[in-house]
Amino acid sequence: MQVANTDNQNTFIGKRLSEARRFRKMSQQQLASHLDLSFQQIQKYERGETRISFLSMLIMARALNVPVTYFAQDVLPETSEIFRELSPESLHLLDCYEKLPKPQRQALLDLIKTFHK
Repeated sequence: MQVANTDNQNTFIGKRLSEARRFRKMSQQQLASHLDLSFQQIQKYERGETRISFLSMLIMARALNVPVTYFAQDVLPETSEIFRELSPESLHLLDCYEKLPKPQRQALLDLIKTFHK
């Protein structure tokens, strides 16, 4: 699968974020507060200057009450039902995990695997 230019994708996804936020009549500051970010970060996302991680898209989708596929619509050749609704606890866990340094991620993953045997 060949994907279009990353900068173009970032810009498109940023515009979709802006559209969803405005539709919900949310300011950048309100969305930023909800996501525990600065409004400047939201501005960078909306202008396509900063790439939005998939986890961040999940959290934003939940905050804006849109499906996560809303952000990728028309960008990815195929969007499917692989995106399932995650609980707020799961999203928080993933967010915390993503922020860990790689060695700590691996240690946590190893620990979780011991419970899943």
